[in-house]
Formats: sequence, structure tokens, C-alpha cells
Amino acid sequence: MCIRDRLYCETCRRFLPDRYVQGTCPACGSEEAKGDQCESCGRPMDQLTLVNAKCALCGDVPEVRETSHWFFDLQKVQPHLERWQENHPEWKENVKNYCRGAFQEGLRERPITRDLNWGVKVPLEEDEGKVFYVWFDAPIGYIAATVKWCREHGRSWEEYWKNSEAEIVHLIGKDIVYHHFLFWPAMLMGVNEGLQLPSMISVRGFLTLEGRKFSKSRKWYVSISEMASIFEPDYVRFYLTLISLSTIFFSI
Repeated sequence: MCIRDRLYCETCRRFLPDRYVQGTCPACGSEEAKGDQCESCGRPMDQLTLVNAKCALCGDVPEVRETSHWFFDLQKVQPHLERWQENHPEWKENVKNYCRGAFQEGLRERPITRDLNWGVKVPLEEDEGKVFYVWFDAPIGYIAATVKWCREHGRSWEEYWKNSEAEIVHLIGKDIVYHHFLFWPAMLMGVNEGLQLPSMISVRGFLTLEGRKFSKSRKWYVSISEMASIFEPDYVRFYLTLISLSTIFFSI
């Protein structure tokens, strides 16, 4: 655990998780960047680097205060990530360039806990009130789901996650390239248990509505129930599968 400066909203009387902070991206100038990532340019973000940061809940300007969090030291894994990615010449150049840019800047430590009242709680007495960052605990569910299925079908999960002949394939949207090409593989490497790394990661573009990106937080999307009332569900499944698999990587 480390003590770090984080943004605190006096009006809301709380430390602000990354997605509760909005400001201007120092890289591309987008005014809708969040405290963990700029969705316009895909750059991973730290809430303290945002320009004109404000609380996304009340709009007030937060102040900097010290608080404690757990961090994942990505710098220690960077050489292993670089070698792993060098072994995949088939990856699209735009994705490789994204990763090269992150390597050139140098991967930074990332907090893996948040101050939230929902989420997976950190199972340590001194961390009461802390939960895990969603992109730390959610990918672990890939393995957990495999374990569950294998138990129900009399198989071993290690056939898939500790077998060099197995193919681990992820189908993702381009807003989570950082999490699946850098953060998640680093987690797999960090446990040092011989876990299989992804062999293919297919990246598709955003779904849009009237030219604007789907965004549940901004209430600009078509829900699954609405979609099913307009189209046959199998048509929607076919379309989503098609745009995910029609190319190995979609342009970022």
C-alpha cells in the first residue's frame, strides 16, 4: 500500500474515483477526458494530469489530498511485455504503434483500488471501504469463468490457461486496448504461475448513434431490450459477431 495524492471533492465530501473526474486531455485537447483514460485519443490518464479537472458529480473543482491505495508497478513488467509483443508480428501496425508509444513514455504504476461504495471489496481489515479497480478484478473473471465451466463439465481449467497449445482469444472494443494489451498481460506475467498469454486480441471500433459513440454514462446508447424490440436478436448477434471477427484488428 502507498500514500498518494488524489482528488477530493469538498462539496461531495469524498475522494473521487477516476471516472468521477472530468477534464481536458493534455495530449489531444479533448474536454471530455476522464481520470483514467481519454476516450478520444485512447491515452491512459492519471486524474492529476487532467487540465481543468472537475468533479463529474457536482461540477466543482476538487482539491488534492493524500490517501492510501494499492498500486501495480507496471514498470517492472515492461521488458517482458515488449518481448511478448515482439513475438506477434501479425498484429496490426496501429495497435503495435499504440503500445510502442506507451513503452517509449514508460509504463507507470497504476492504482488497483478505488474509493467506492460498490465493487469487489479489498479483503484486508485496514482497507475497509476500498474496492478493486474494475479492470483489475474483471479480467480475472476470464479465468474464473473457465474454472466454473470446467468444474461443471469434469475438465481442468489448466487445459486452457496453462497449456501452450491453447489459444486465448479476446474480442474487445478499441477503448480498452490499454487494458488488454498491457494491463491484463502484465497481471498474468506478474503472478509467475505459467499462465497462458492471449494469442489473439481482435479489436473493433465503437458502436455509434447518429454519429456519436455509444456511452451509457452519457445516456447515449440503444439498450439491449430496445434493440431486441426493433430487430430479431439473432440479427443483432450476427452483426456484433461479424464486426468483431471480420478483421483481426480494427483501426484505432
